[in-house]
Amino acid sequence: MIARRIAVATAILLAFAAPLLLAAGAFRAGQPAGAGISDLGFGSWKFTGKDKSGVAWTGALAIEKLDADQFDPQKYIAQGNLRIETADGSGKGANPPIQYDPATRVFTMGAESDYGGAVYTAVLSPDGKRLTKGVWKETERWSDEKEKRVVSEGDWSAVRIE
Repeated sequence: MIARRIAVATAILLAFAAPLLLAAGAFRAGQPAGAGISDLGFGSWKFTGKDKSGVAWTGALAIEKLDADQFDPQKYIAQGNLRIETADGSGKGANPPIQYDPATRVFTMGAESDYGGAVYTAVLSPDGKRLTKGVWKETERWSDEKEKRVVSEGDWSAVRIE
């Protein structure tokens, strides 16, 4: 009888506390409590990369607060603002959502759908100042095509601007 009362009281407590903990960012699906944006941090990063055809890309990546109206806060921890260009002035820009796994320090920005998309992954350095071993891949598929095709892919890194 006492065990049942304790179980009921615990269930009620969790029912009221869980939404508050989620809103406060205390835990995220697939991440341990306390993990997330504090490891990665909001701020500006200098982006450098090279695509598979040898073209160099430079620019800026800003890690910003997630727009919860646009992206699921249960799935993403932040939002990127990526603006990069080549020496000839060709440019790319995006505001993709960001996932971060503190256990592996893997940063993932962007997403793909059935029709394509862009995904940038990298590893956050232990000091939190560099994104290294980065790779990106952009794909697309028209409605009359069966397979997605790679539009662009390459390697990249970023250094946090203090």
